[in-house]
Amino acid sequence: MWRWVGPLAALLILTLVGFILHHQLARLHIKGVLAHLHAIPQRQILTALLFTALSYWLLTTYEVLALRYLRRAIPTRGSCLPPSSPIPSGIRWASPSSPARPSASACTSRRG
Repeated sequence: MWRWVGPLAALLILTLVGFILHHQLARLHIKGVLAHLHAIPQRQILTALLFTALSYWLLTTYEVLALRYLRRAIPTRGSCLPPSSPIPSGIRWASPSSPARPSASACTSRRG
């Protein structure tokens, strides 16, 4: 019987969150949301996109530098903005004599 407590609690919480979201979003209308989105100046949107791209670039650079310091290698496709997560998959050890160094074309050859 106790094995069902966790899943039932999760289902209860999910149902409660769905109920709350339904009542909160019932007040919104798509035309009002679109009107507010169109009211945002284009300059602010472009600035936000620029800072978002910059933050991902800094995250990637920080990750590459940290892995280089730890002398770990990372696959080329993992050293640039991963599609769904900033955490790379497939980290492997590098030999102490040859620390991990991403290639110059690390961000241009994203196959796979």
